[in-house]
Amino acid sequence: MQVKRVPRIAGWSVALEDQTYVATRADVLTDYQRQWGAVSEVEARTDVELWVLCDAQTRLAERLTLAEAARPRITPHPKILARRASQDGRS
Repeated sequence: MQVKRVPRIAGWSVALEDQTYVATRADVLTDYQRQWGAVSEVEARTDVELWVLCDAQTRLAERLTLAEAARPRITPHPKILARRASQDGRS
């Protein structure tokens, strides 16, 4: 049986769990990034699949950072404020 090595991917912490790679993002995502599809964790069966998923998620988060910076500064929608409060345990 071939032993899988755990690859190193910049910006991600990688572990091998039951023959599945699990990568967790080192940086914290903003609400905006999460709202538009960026995720903090990915799973893959091969190291190549893992690299592609992490690379795609890293690029997505980078683009969303630019989009968020270009957005006009307004007060968030009440639903967003309520969600943030519930995530922080303030509800």
